[in-house]
Amino acid sequence: MYVGETVNFTCAVHVSSGWTYKWYRNNVGISHTGSTLSIRLGRDNAGKYTCKAIKADGIETHSSEKKTQAVDDVPEPSVKLVTPWADVFVNEVVTLSCEVASTGWSFSWLKNGQTLSADGDLLMTGANLNIIALRSHTGAYSCKANHKDRPVHSEPSQPLDVKVYENIPKPTLSQIDPSYDPMYVGETVHFACSVNVSSGWKFKLFKDEREITSSDSSISVQLRPSDGGKYSCKGTRGGQTTTDHSDKISLTVLEIPIPQLKALTPWLDVFPYETVKMGCGATSTPSDWIYEWYKEEQAVSRTSNSVSSDGATLTINSAASSDRGQYKCKATLKSRQVITSYSAGLTVNVYDQKPRPILIQDPDYSILFPQEPLSLQCHINISNGWEFVWYKNNEKLTFNQNKYEVTPDTAHSGSYTCEATRGKDPKFTSDLSQAKNVEIRKDAPEPVLAQVPAVDKVYVGEQLMLKCNLDVSRDWEYHWYKDEQIIFSNVSSITVNATHPHSEVYKCEAKRRKTRFETKSQPKVIAISAIPTPSVKGVTPWLDVFPGETVSLSCGMKTEASDWLYKWSKDGQPIKYEESVKSDREGTSLTIISSVSHAGEYSCMAEHRERAVFSDYSSGIRLQVYDTKPRVTLVQDPEVKVFHTQDSVFFSCGVNVSSGWEYSWYRNDQMLASGPNFTISPLFTSHSGEYKCRAKRGREVAVFHTDHSWSVTLNVNERPSASILLLTGWSEVFSTDSLTLECEAKDTDDGDWRFKWFKGGEEIAQNMSKHLVTPQNDPEQSEYTCQGVRTGRPSYTTSSEPLKTKNLLLKRRVLLSISGCLVFGICAVFLGCILLRVFRKPVIDQDKPEEADLFLTMAQLEKVRKLNIGVVLRL
Repeated sequence: MYVGETVNFTCAVHVSSGWTYKWYRNNVGISHTGSTLSIRLGRDNAGKYTCKAIKADGIETHSSEKKTQAVDDVPEPSVKLVTPWADVFVNEVVTLSCEVASTGWSFSWLKNGQTLSADGDLLMTGANLNIIALRSHTGAYSCKANHKDRPVHSEPSQPLDVKVYENIPKPTLSQIDPSYDPMYVGETVHFACSVNVSSGWKFKLFKDEREITSSDSSISVQLRPSDGGKYSCKGTRGGQTTTDHSDKISLTVLEIPIPQLKALTPWLDVFPYETVKMGCGATSTPSDWIYEWYKEEQAVSRTSNSVSSDGATLTINSAASSDRGQYKCKATLKSRQVITSYSAGLTVNVYDQKPRPILIQDPDYSILFPQEPLSLQCHINISNGWEFVWYKNNEKLTFNQNKYEVTPDTAHSGSYTCEATRGKDPKFTSDLSQAKNVEIRKDAPEPVLAQVPAVDKVYVGEQLMLKCNLDVSRDWEYHWYKDEQIIFSNVSSITVNATHPHSEVYKCEAKRRKTRFETKSQPKVIAISAIPTPSVKGVTPWLDVFPGETVSLSCGMKTEASDWLYKWSKDGQPIKYEESVKSDREGTSLTIISSVSHAGEYSCMAEHRERAVFSDYSSGIRLQVYDTKPRVTLVQDPEVKVFHTQDSVFFSCGVNVSSGWEYSWYRNDQMLASGPNFTISPLFTSHSGEYKCRAKRGREVAVFHTDHSWSVTLNVNERPSASILLLTGWSEVFSTDSLTLECEAKDTDDGDWRFKWFKGGEEIAQNMSKHLVTPQNDPEQSEYTCQGVRTGRPSYTTSSEPLKTKNLLLKRRVLLSISGCLVFGICAVFLGCILLRVFRKPVIDQDKPEEADLFLTMAQLEKVRKLNIGVVLRL
């Protein structure tokens, strides 16, 4: 156990009671008699502890087993740095570990002697303290060990100082060797990056903000063309802290330049004794370089040629044939091992003969027209730097360029020559060129457009040739236009195929191939017409005939008929002319004396009198020759057997063949009318009878025959009538104010009638056979009629006689009273006669004539009653 801890010993006897106890440490008694001994441990009370039990009567037990109690000092913890460094920057992590020599301990941490508590930036895990560095975390850190099971605590460890820097330092980048700017490809540059705060830094090198390499301190770069730019570095450590970029160092990396070789004299192909001078330069600062010259890859001797001190210029004085060849140069950078490659070569040529220029004319036409450009070029194919002298008709012109260009007029006609000169003191002059003769004409020619064959009207299917002719000068190309649209080029003649009827306007254009000078012909209108199709017409009124009739047909064009001849065909075959079939000389007419064999379809075609132009056959016209008599057809509408008055009937008459017929109508063989149709409306019974029609045509009665149709019998009956019955009985006249009317169809046995009622001429009801009249629905006491209708024939009756309801009930009551009085009177007479017969004394006279019967029978009385009633009603 550790110094400062308290240990408790208990001494117990399990037999009997009343014991007292003695305690011993290392066999030395301790002044304590209780059964329990508590000791706060220190270095002076470590040892072996025993106890004895004693009773009052002196009984004493043996000593207990010895309990050894070791006492150690509380171990001293130590603080260790787990992370690489204790001087850190904000947000870097410092990890400290508290270590003791034994196990079973927990730890607490102190900063500057004050106990720390865990928070977001201080994390205590086991023996470790993780510090996410803030500026406030600078201080001396120590730890204490606390036993996990016993109240034992160590003293604080020795402190470890942690320093937190507020700002991350900025690194410094330096270019160690060499310090040239610019530098060239292939050279090596050395950089060093350093940070003057803390330690453990690693460095990254950046070019134009992009990382290119990393190192502990110095960095070497062998330069490539892409290595030019702005360099900087950053310091990093621990993967957490990164400095800002250092200040940038600009580095220019250039390709090793290729020297530029220039001719300092205007030309390098020279004649003997002329001077040639060349210069060599590298980059924009040629003074930093030293130059060497080579001819055909061999070094040029400075003794035989004039070379400047730095080699930048080479002069060849008094050129000779030995100076011919290709010259190049190289350059070396002063004080550095940078050597260029060869420059491009310059070739020096020394000629032996005097040149002669060539005069070139463009366009090379001997004849030109206004607005055509004229260009004369004095060309010399040797060397350069020439100036030119021009002559027209051997007179010098004030012009010294190699090309003489004008827009000519007639004043520019003439013979042209030229010569070339160059240099000074002396001036070199070439031989005279050949002469060019130029003629300028004032008026532009016009091409002639010719048509073959030369006809005014062209028909579809024909072919024409159009030619464009222009005989002046040469090198013409031809363009053809149809309706202002170009159709052909580079041909002097074209073929026109007349494919469809229309008008076309053609032009041709002649154009110089080089100058594009153009001239156009006058327009040529080509009128392409459809080949007209002749038409066949019947001269006679009809084309369906009977044998022996003469039929005339004609064939002709609507216009220009005299230009054509005509041919006839029947059913697609050419006609063979004979006695019964004849044509005139031009074929314009065809006459046929008809027979059955002449029936068929006739058509004609036309052929041009002078050209191979043929029309299509005309539309056919059919000739029909009958061998039987025509039939007359009579049609009745409607087709019913019985008509009724007020109906209508329509007749039509027709012949099923040919045309030109005239018709007449008959009833009971009496002529009624003429025309193909005959209508009777309205019908009356007097129209009943036998109807027929007759057809005829032409004047030749012997060849056109009249013919009757079959007959149609027309039966017209009277139309059924409607009547109104009064259904209100005599006995009801004193008990009601209304009348019941009934409509019935008379003169017909057919049923299924429906009835319409009319009041004052206006329809008031349908489909009802009865109608009730009251003072409410008829306060005016109107006039009533009715009519029967149905779907069969006849479909309606005539209207009934009108019935007036005015004071009808009153009249009936009066009449009924009068009738009653009459009946009563008759009965009284009848009764008186009976009484007279009974009470009168008979006369006995055999010879007296028999008296008439004074009494009416019952049947006779009934007739009298009806007669009286009928009379009353008619009143």
